[in-house]
Amino acid sequence: MKQRLTTAAIALIVLFVAMLFFETPVFNLFIGIVSALAVYELLYQTQYVTSKLVLVVSVAFALFFPMLYLKPFKHYLIAMAAFYLVFLGAMFLMRHEKYMLPSICTAFLVTLLVPVVFSVSIILRDRLYPDGIFYYVLALGGGWFADSGGYFIGSLFGKHKMAPKISPKKTVEGAVGGIVATILGYLLIGLLYTLYRSFMGEAIHVSYIMLALAAPVCAVAGILGDLFASVIKRQTGIKDYGNILPGHGGIMDRFDSVLFVSPVLYVFISFASFVTR
Repeated sequence: MKQRLTTAAIALIVLFVAMLFFETPVFNLFIGIVSALAVYELLYQTQYVTSKLVLVVSVAFALFFPMLYLKPFKHYLIAMAAFYLVFLGAMFLMRHEKYMLPSICTAFLVTLLVPVVFSVSIILRDRLYPDGIFYYVLALGGGWFADSGGYFIGSLFGKHKMAPKISPKKTVEGAVGGIVATILGYLLIGLLYTLYRSFMGEAIHVSYIMLALAAPVCAVAGILGDLFASVIKRQTGIKDYGNILPGHGGIMDRFDSVLFVSPVLYVFISFASFVTR
């Protein structure tokens, strides 16, 4: 537990530093690094991809993809995705006796999906300025509040297994605790953001009703994302996606839920704003 809390504290400090540069290309690079590490874990640790060349190109793609959201490079987004698809197709044709189609398809899906989803934070920043950082914290919180609430409540009161064949430690009580924790967390984030903007001399109105409606949906999305990542680990026989975060595992062990929360939150924001001026 001590190691887990220490790692969490250090990770939060790194995240805080990255968010100080939220409105700069440095944050794009941060998202690129996280995406690259996640893609590496999903392809290498699981052994879905055994080709070193495919692995290197996939990780490089994930690293640089978030940088393409910067204005000078936006028109290269489709071109880069097309290049990566052609590269995988060429590798399959040249080494079809060694590389099976499922491996190539998995590489394409993972390498495209992960940086695109993680880059939702960049889209939120650019589209919803100056409130992008508020929505990004909600995206992270949707996964992490549900995970932390589920962990602690499940440890204390968990009796009924939720998905014993996928994740034996997860309980129905823990899931409920995670949803409640997310609702409370979202309301707290809304309050803190209102106070921050007020301190900066700007009056805003945060819709706590929208936060209360979005929170349980995002919490469920986070739980499903966690289970999705657990299924992959079960199928591939690995305990964790890596050891870069002692006590937690790999990047994917911490960000798996965010993969599902970010798109769900983006849908909510597309229909209704949480902040008005």
